[in-house]
Amino acid sequence: MSSHTAQIRSRALPVISLSAPPSTTQARYSSHDTKTADGSITRGKTWAFHPGRSSKDRASNANRPASGEVALKYQRHHRKPESVTRRDFLGTTFVPAATIVLSGCNSGRQPNNLTSENTQAQTRTPAQPAPPAEGRPRDEVLELVDNKAEYYMRLCHNCAQTSFLSLNEVFGLTDPSFVKALTAMPGIAERGETCGAVTGCLIAMGLVFGRERLDDWAGWRACLGPSRKFCDQFVKEMGSTMCGDIVERLFGKRYNLADPAELGQFQAANPTEKCGGVVRKAVRIAAGIIFDRG
Repeated sequence: MSSHTAQIRSRALPVISLSAPPSTTQARYSSHDTKTADGSITRGKTWAFHPGRSSKDRASNANRPASGEVALKYQRHHRKPESVTRRDFLGTTFVPAATIVLSGCNSGRQPNNLTSENTQAQTRTPAQPAPPAEGRPRDEVLELVDNKAEYYMRLCHNCAQTSFLSLNEVFGLTDPSFVKALTAMPGIAERGETCGAVTGCLIAMGLVFGRERLDDWAGWRACLGPSRKFCDQFVKEMGSTMCGDIVERLFGKRYNLADPAELGQFQAANPTEKCGGVVRKAVRIAAGIIFDRG
């Protein structure tokens, strides 16, 4: 090989030629073609150092040209799409979306530049209507609850629901949907036991005088006084708190309301009018005790 050819070859090689792979991990095996002075082409194999690249970069670029415009063109047209893990995907999509949603939910809680008048208007709740008993004299309240009982008894024919609903509306005790629980209470499922008017009134009085905490022993005992007072006055008027006893007193006989034949006889004996009178007496007694606060 002439000295001129050797000089051309040495200038054409951009890498260091070694007879064996170097021990360092920063080397890559590659091949190249070199054109000599006489026009012939010589193929050679070399190990090239690439300092400063990580092992990950070397693995991804192992089959790419070393440098120059060819390498740039290769990277531009043959770049492999990057894989995205499920965790990265959620991190880049869910977290920003959740942040936007939460910021929207909290926007109403953030301080603003509204005037104090507007702020008070936003926080002001509609005034609840006062119960009918408020501000009325005792006799007028008793008459009002009596009329309510007469109306509801004709509507539903249920002494327990009528008594509770009448007191509930006049004194504004609780949500009327509570009446649903009293559906089966007349005579305790019509078995001749506790009168439904007694049950409905006692539940209404419990909402007035009952305890708030389950461990409030004094509150429990305090509720018993008005409740016993009601029962004593009811017995004085009707002779008993038992449905069977009251029915016998009003109708002259007891009825087994679980028997369809006897139920028909009872319904033919105008029970709404007679039992309605019992309910009206019961709610007047209960309303007087509630009005007097025991």
